[in-house]
Amino acid sequence: MKRGVEAEEGAGQIAQDPSPDQLGRALGVADANRRLGEQEQARGPDAGDAFQIVHEALRVALTPAESKNLVKDRPRDVRAYDLYLKGREHYGRYNAESLPVALDLFQQATAVDPSYALAWAGIADTHAQMVAWNYAKDPAEALRLGLEAANRAIDLNPRLPEAYKARSLVLRYSGDDAGAKAALVKAIEIDPRFIPALTNLAVYAVAEADLAGGERLLRRAIECDGAYPFTVAWLAWLLVPTRRYDEALAVVSRLRQLSDDTF
Repeated sequence: MKRGVEAEEGAGQIAQDPSPDQLGRALGVADANRRLGEQEQARGPDAGDAFQIVHEALRVALTPAESKNLVKDRPRDVRAYDLYLKGREHYGRYNAESLPVALDLFQQATAVDPSYALAWAGIADTHAQMVAWNYAKDPAEALRLGLEAANRAIDLNPRLPEAYKARSLVLRYSGDDAGAKAALVKAIEIDPRFIPALTNLAVYAVAEADLAGGERLLRRAIECDGAYPFTVAWLAWLLVPTRRYDEALAVVSRLRQLSDDTF
């Protein structure tokens, strides 16, 4: 699977994942032959667990009226929005040429409209991805600038889930897993249907050998919108160590209809 890739709500991108060796270590801890229900029962409740907090948040289905209350980040200038969309297009390619272009486009968007929180979140995302893919010349400075941009986005729009997801990505590559998970939980509290945060938190669950928790979050994300290739890819992967091969093949077939990307 690709490293450092992530999903963006409404932008057609895909979600982040840990490195293959992280997953290998996680699977070495987990007994891949246990049924998910047995694993969940053995794990037991933990009031301080981020995944339990998310579970409570997901119990709430937003009504249409409540959905309207979710803050939508609209730029004051349409040029900023156009630059943002172009930035996301380049961002989603995740290569050494496209990520600097994406960063420049997001920065242009904030120059046109300094109050455009989504563009600041894009800046944070890009800095983190450049560190994840080893494209950053100075990783420490990239992470500093990324965290600064994410915090700016949150200050501008505290109800923007993309801002917390971006903060999570920066914190993840800064080595602050607890902070990264807390930011994802906050994004889901704001919007229980925010697929990037659901998927990224599922990845954390799998990396920590909580296959049952990871599957719950992935299925919730797919229930919200089944068109995100990376979320579907993770579910297909998760079905293999739990020996549900027929379902895994069916999910892979569905994935191939969604994307020809190599995960």
